Amino acid sequence: MKKRRILFNDNWRFTLTEPDSDGKTLENAHWYNVEIPHDWLIGDTANLYKSGCGWYEKYFTVDALGEDDCYILIFDGVYMDTTVYVNDKEVGKWKYGYTTFSFDITDALKNGENRILVRVNHKSPNTRWYSGAGIYRNVWLRKTSRRHIVENGVYISAKCSDTDRREHGKWKTTVQISLSDTVCGLISYTLRDPENREVYVCERRLCGKNDKLVFYMDAPKLWDIITPNLYTLSVILYDDNGNRLDDTVEKFGFRTTKFSANEGFLLNGMHLKLNGVCMHHDLGALGAAVNYDATRRQLEKLKNMGVNAIRTSHNPPSRELMELCDKMGFLVDSEIFDMWELAKNENDYHRFFPDWYKKDVEAWIKRDRNHPSVIMWSIGNEIYDTHKSPRGLEVAKMLCEEVEKNDPMHNALPTIASNYMQWENAQNVADYLKLAGYNYTEKLYDEHHEKHPDWVIYGSETASTVRSRGIYHFPYDTGLLVYDDLQCSDLGNSVVNWGASPLRSFAMDAAAEFSMGQFVWTGFDYIGEPTPYNTKNSYFGIIDTAGFEKDSFWFYKSVWDIAEEKSFIHVSPCCWDFNEGQLIDVLVYSDLPFIRLHYCGEMYDGKVIDHLTEDKLCARFTVPFHKDKPLAVRGYLSPDCDVDDYEKEEVLFTSLDPYKVNMSPDVNEITADGRSLAFITVTVDDIMGQEVQNAVNRIKFTVKGAGRLVGLDNGDSTDYDSYKGNHRKLFSGKLLAIIESTFETGDIVITAESEGLKPKTITIKAVVPETAPQGVSVVTENAFPAVTTPYTNEIPVRKIDLFDSEPRTLTKERDTAEISVKIFPENATFRDIEFKCCTDNGVEISFAKVVSFDGNTATLKAFGDGKFRLRAYSKNGTDIPKIISELEYTAEGLGKAEKNPYIFIAACLCDFSNVPVITIDRGSLGGFNGRTTVGFSSVDFGGGTKKITISVGNSGGGEDYPVELYLGDADNGGRYIGTFAIKNNGGWDRAYPQTFDLPCRISGTHDISFVINNSCIFGGFEFEKYDRTYAENSAADNDNLYGDDYKVNGSCVEEIGNNVVIEFNGLDFEGGTDKITVTGRTPLDNCTIQLRVNDENGSQTTRLLEFPHADEYTPVTFDIDHIAGKNNIAFVFLPGTQFDMKSFRFTKTED
Repeated sequence: MKKRRILFNDNWRFTLTEPDSDGKTLENAHWYNVEIPHDWLIGDTANLYKSGCGWYEKYFTVDALGEDDCYILIFDGVYMDTTVYVNDKEVGKWKYGYTTFSFDITDALKNGENRILVRVNHKSPNTRWYSGAGIYRNVWLRKTSRRHIVENGVYISAKCSDTDRREHGKWKTTVQISLSDTVCGLISYTLRDPENREVYVCERRLCGKNDKLVFYMDAPKLWDIITPNLYTLSVILYDDNGNRLDDTVEKFGFRTTKFSANEGFLLNGMHLKLNGVCMHHDLGALGAAVNYDATRRQLEKLKNMGVNAIRTSHNPPSRELMELCDKMGFLVDSEIFDMWELAKNENDYHRFFPDWYKKDVEAWIKRDRNHPSVIMWSIGNEIYDTHKSPRGLEVAKMLCEEVEKNDPMHNALPTIASNYMQWENAQNVADYLKLAGYNYTEKLYDEHHEKHPDWVIYGSETASTVRSRGIYHFPYDTGLLVYDDLQCSDLGNSVVNWGASPLRSFAMDAAAEFSMGQFVWTGFDYIGEPTPYNTKNSYFGIIDTAGFEKDSFWFYKSVWDIAEEKSFIHVSPCCWDFNEGQLIDVLVYSDLPFIRLHYCGEMYDGKVIDHLTEDKLCARFTVPFHKDKPLAVRGYLSPDCDVDDYEKEEVLFTSLDPYKVNMSPDVNEITADGRSLAFITVTVDDIMGQEVQNAVNRIKFTVKGAGRLVGLDNGDSTDYDSYKGNHRKLFSGKLLAIIESTFETGDIVITAESEGLKPKTITIKAVVPETAPQGVSVVTENAFPAVTTPYTNEIPVRKIDLFDSEPRTLTKERDTAEISVKIFPENATFRDIEFKCCTDNGVEISFAKVVSFDGNTATLKAFGDGKFRLRAYSKNGTDIPKIISELEYTAEGLGKAEKNPYIFIAACLCDFSNVPVITIDRGSLGGFNGRTTVGFSSVDFGGGTKKITISVGNSGGGEDYPVELYLGDADNGGRYIGTFAIKNNGGWDRAYPQTFDLPCRISGTHDISFVINNSCIFGGFEFEKYDRTYAENSAADNDNLYGDDYKVNGSCVEEIGNNVVIEFNGLDFEGGTDKITVTGRTPLDNCTIQLRVNDENGSQTTRLLEFPHADEYTPVTFDIDHIAGKNNIAFVFLPGTQFDMKSFRFTKTED
């Protein structure tokens, strides 16, 4: 082995066994050939979190094991709970899945063939997101001397004596070297500048296990986000005889950082707002398996948006990401843990934290402490210990001690990301750190800045807007967190209850001049955490998992990318294909200050864009859609410009049906090194050459020549088609195909075809690499299988066209509408259409419905007044709506529709409130701040109810949340019914039902209102219909009580005298009754009670009940003439009566 450090990813085999299994299970195992990095879970999208024990095996040869040789095996990342064996000897364990680790395997080696066996015991659930499983980062083998520079044993810090001026002042550079053993000999240092010129050379003697070099430089080229200048330090270690023992190369940069409580963050003496995003580690269709080209592509897109900082949520990043951040000019908030001692998942790292945190902090810090991009070491994210555990502050101090131990020259500072900043325990941690990251609590900035003037504040997680690329849910003013298609709106009106829109979060951060900036959640979508649904991947990203930009990308670009020289306009929605007359909200993002919209021959009033004013961060218009009418948006340098004197114009056209497939590769050639990637964007055009942005066609790929297809992704969280198959549907008109090189050079021919469309073939080149690839395998046989499905020649529905030639207002005179329904394309495979009438936020209503549909025409009928939307769905052969079409309607003059309390009523259907309320998840309300009354009109309880189910999400500190119920308006004389204590149910993102008994029966039609005093999610309510016909009914629980003499005593009516009537209405006897039991008492020898029965036709009959003397409450059963069907009943007491009545109960005839 000539090289001292080689990539060791070649010739690995893999087999999978049950969790916790041992080596005995390998006796009859089938071993597959795999390429490292490897994620064994990504090939089966239906089982992305399946537990398993993965085994990796590699054979390699050591020709001659020298006495002074040392072999170190390095793993950049293995997920998780790893044990490594060499020649059946255990050489080490490593528990955490995200930190780099290494083992000295020298003593386990032998001359000739050697076997490495790696056991990975992956047990779910272990994270809140998709982790992947296996050796998902690179493996290295380092051959060196037994006296060597330890792994990550070079520590460099460059400090400027004049931090207030760029490129000036003396720079003190300190280099510390740690050796494995005492060395007496020479050590040489060579420093090269960004142009590879020698700028410093030093050779010195040493005798010991450490060396420390200090030297000074004048005006080095600084590292910053615009010009990320990197210097290279080469270190060579010699013994006394001049024999080279070891060598290493480290890159670093000259830069200064300042964290100021009042000024925010300063880089090289200049104020810099952190325009940051949070990033998880998966790479979409590639899973967790790291790839340099895929990581670079992500960062290039973020750079193009104006991002200057990355938070590695919530774990140490790959070596590749750190190298790229140095080269490309990103600042990094490097994070290590998502949990400490208290678990978030059963099998997460909390199991190992007490015994392993020191090793992991050391591995985390030492590997990356020389990177100039790293400015913060985040010791944890949303750590519950800092809120509830008495050890929270203590553990934070323990972690900071380890950070200090491993970065004593403070190349970066410790921090934390907390969503508990409004409570004391987390504030104590922040006060210790002084560098405090706030998750979604910008509202606390001003208060805490005033209260803690020494704290440096920034937004460690902000926004959390959920979006599906190219999917638009109208109207913009209605918060639409959930929708029938399990997608979120790319308009930006889908916001979780703890988050804020991109515009709002940007404005809050910009207003806090002392804030260092923000890290938006998240830069890219990631697999897992599909809030607010239970689908495959997240919706939080500004860019989807395929790397396609959502509309929010262009907002952030407009406010962050100040270096952009070419003006731009982006229109949302970017697809212009809706129903005739449908009202469409149009949002425009631009770096130009004035926008005009030209549509249907009309020039709409212009809108000012002012990136310093929250309500002017974008331009907004609302227009009715008209077919075949292009929408033109123009950007101007000022409102004074002439209409035709615009800088930029964006025009949207309505496309026809798809005609041909298109492919656009990001590169025309890749390197034949087995790992280089080409990313191909696949779209379809109509016959006019217009891109069809709402196309959903299934595309099939064939790849021939010097490459292979390694991934397909469309960014659709609801799409469970394999990432590793050869076909997949477009989503919102786009699909990504990932082509990887082999070791073969030449043409790579890619063909994409789809049923009924003209296919497309392109060619890219695989070229000879500068150096021959080593340590890499390309697997062509016996590969670990992915779970795929066969290609189907379907033609999916792209659009459902709804057309109503009449005004969309239904009245008493015209309470029905005939709607033309057409499917596009006309030869679509799937013809099924479903309909729904609902509110703007998607909650189904009862006062209108489609009463018939013959395949071409739908008949809509209204039964009551109100505004609603008619929606038509196609599921496209799946079990959820995939295509949704809608039109707005108004019904008036039909009368007020009463609400049925015996089916769930979503909170968003409220009719009145004392303050504005926010609709969030599944028709829930959120954003409560102080006492809030939420009311519902005309609730028809009929015969009555005695039980209520309230849906509330409550995750606040373990305390009960009181919810009050009133008949009528609680703020305007409403009758108080009761208070219901909602137990903590962990409902941080949605509401959960809890059922309560009512203190009294509610019947008839009433307005009702709820009073909520705490921050929670109010999902809605449902009452349980009380069928009292054959129940035990207390006398006081009546519908009407009147007469001359009586007294209500609890559940009883007592001292009944002259002419008293007790009525109970709405009893449905169905098959009938012949018996009644009355519980009462009377001092008379015999008390006559008249039982009057009024049926639904108005006919009245009377039964006489002769109740005998009783001193105590006594049940007496009477045979009566048969009663059947729906009736109102009354107990009538005539003059001379002396009676106390407790209850009564009818008995079914069959009983």
